[in-house]
Amino acid sequence: MSGEMNTARADAVGIVLHDGRVLAAGGEGEQNHAIGSTEIWDPATGEWTEITPLIEERDSTDGVLLNDGTVLVAGGRSEAYSLMNTVELFDPSSNEWTSIAPMIDTRIAHTTTLLQDGRVLVTGGGKVDPPYHKSAEIFDPETGDWSPAGELNLSRRSHTATVLQDGRVLIAGGNGKRMIAEIWDPTDMSFTKTGSLNIPRADHQAILLNDGRVLVIGGIGNRDSGELWDSATGEWMMSGEMEVGRYEFGASILPDGRVIVAGGNGAAGVSGSGMTATVEMFTP
Repeated sequence: MSGEMNTARADAVGIVLHDGRVLAAGGEGEQNHAIGSTEIWDPATGEWTEITPLIEERDSTDGVLLNDGTVLVAGGRSEAYSLMNTVELFDPSSNEWTSIAPMIDTRIAHTTTLLQDGRVLVTGGGKVDPPYHKSAEIFDPETGDWSPAGELNLSRRSHTATVLQDGRVLIAGGNGKRMIAEIWDPTDMSFTKTGSLNIPRADHQAILLNDGRVLVIGGIGNRDSGELWDSATGEWMMSGEMEVGRYEFGASILPDGRVIVAGGNGAAGVSGSGMTATVEMFTP
């Protein structure tokens, strides 16, 4: 057991900090309300401790750990059910939040991805109902500014964005039965279509494997299936099924190259619902 959080939350930001602690921020609380509470899990004690809350309550947001150890949290849905473009930075040394320059667009269910040069790419998201955003933008920690970063071929939300070994970013899935994947190239900020997923999926997970392939698993569409994208061919192939179908779950790659999958919704199957506490492992 790793202790219980002080606040029940879903769709929150969860980030492993450089010192090994885990930050949980915001998310959806009781009665579908956006919350601003923030807490940290300490692996030394196994306990969660409440800290300074977010400046603004938000859920359906996304966050990323920057190279300097701070955490960027951008966008989301406010307590008043409005879409947000505001951005906050968390400083682990003081456990405090600071407002910084807002994004160009308001976004929910978008992606925030740390690039190899330390900048952050944000893609898609946007509205509750289609059409979703096609726009992308970049945050530069050195200047604190946001700038446009091209336009997706397909509007998306609840998709994934995975940095490849060569620095490009693979965009896959998303609401609207998005099967066509695309690649963002940092050299010219262009999006180019690549091979199509075998199954449309949203609220899934994507993990870069040590051999350069990308594993995509679960999600709304087919909750127990997985498939692999080959960077050499741009093609997808099925990769077996999870024992428990799930979406909105966690997935991480371990030092030995295996992938651990935990929790999520949809335990009753493709047409069912309900949360699961099950954990399983994928061996490439």
